[in-house]
Amino acid sequence: MSTALNVLFSPGAAFRKLKEKPAWIIPFVIVVLVVLAVTAVGVSKMDYADVKVRAEEMMRNQGLAEEQIQQRLEASDKIMNNPVTKYALPLVVVLFNTALGMVIVALILMLMVPLLGGAKGNFVLGLVVVAHAGMVRVLAAIVRLILLMLRGAENTMTSLALVVPNVKGFLYHFLSRVDVFTIWEIILIALGMKIVYDLKDNRSYYYLFGLWLVYIALASLIPGAAMKPR
Repeated sequence: MSTALNVLFSPGAAFRKLKEKPAWIIPFVIVVLVVLAVTAVGVSKMDYADVKVRAEEMMRNQGLAEEQIQQRLEASDKIMNNPVTKYALPLVVVLFNTALGMVIVALILMLMVPLLGGAKGNFVLGLVVVAHAGMVRVLAAIVRLILLMLRGAENTMTSLALVVPNVKGFLYHFLSRVDVFTIWEIILIALGMKIVYDLKDNRSYYYLFGLWLVYIALASLIPGAAMKPR
């Protein structure tokens, strides 16, 4: 547990220790449970009427036909009017995305190692790095929980879209994904990757940030992408 916390404040020393004694289960579980807890609170405080209005506005801006808009809104109403799906579905999605997401990133790190001049990648070491860097998500969740209590469920943004509030469309979705905590997490993953895999230069930073920018650019182009809080 102490090593997981040290990653936030003394990452170099923490990752060198983890290289000698790999461990990932505790931070992995902590990240998943904290994200689930904050999601549960957020769902309980969500103003669905406001979310529905903004979702309809977004779909109109994307040029969807009126029939498509109404079909999507009706489907959303069925989910939100059912207490089981209203509360359980977001938690299942978050659980799946968070846990599977860390596993997928660990696999990507393992495959990247030879490209960065390292020896053959090791999945467990990748998972160690990703799980411990994921402690940034715990800090982010705490900050957003505080914002949630102070400002409400629709005002927990910590991304660049917060400082450029009037943009719409692709640029809005792109900026909403450029989050200070995400950047911090990527920096930690790149540093951890460099240490545990004995990489000799800083290419891990360039590759990871490049992949991330490509990913958020593509994700921002997807019609109906989830709206970020304003």
